[in-house]
Amino acid sequence: QASQYQRLLVTLSQCDFAMVKTDMVCEMNEKELERYTRIYKQIEAGIEDAKKKILDFQEELKEARRIRKHKQEYDALAKIIAEHPDRQESAAQMRTVEADLAELREQKEALDEKLSLRRKQFHVLMYSIQEMQRLLEDEEETMETEG
Repeated sequence: QASQYQRLLVTLSQCDFAMVKTDMVCEMNEKELERYTRIYKQIEAGIEDAKKKILDFQEELKEARRIRKHKQEYDALAKIIAEHPDRQESAAQMRTVEADLAELREQKEALDEKLSLRRKQFHVLMYSIQEMQRLLEDEEETMETEG
């Protein structure tokens, strides 16, 4: 009986050891589960943070593209503007052209007056020639009639 009692105690001891070991493994598994849950939550938070950063970067990219587009438009306009003279130079050219135009108008008026005078003189000359022809014809007629 004593040996059976000893075997029973050994078996109970082994069962108790197995139960303690199982409890320890279970406790360790629960701690690991908690740790993995924390890690999972950290990863989830990291993913959410990364998504927010991606959205922020996408907005920054859109803004950068918009700014780049405006800069290119500005550069194109600046190039076009640079091809043309500045306002002071244009004003100086305009004054020069206006002065030239005024001078040309004066020359035109002078030439128009001169042309008008020449026409009048030509008209007087033609009238004088016609009068001389008429006088010559009258003189010829009187000579023919007398002679």
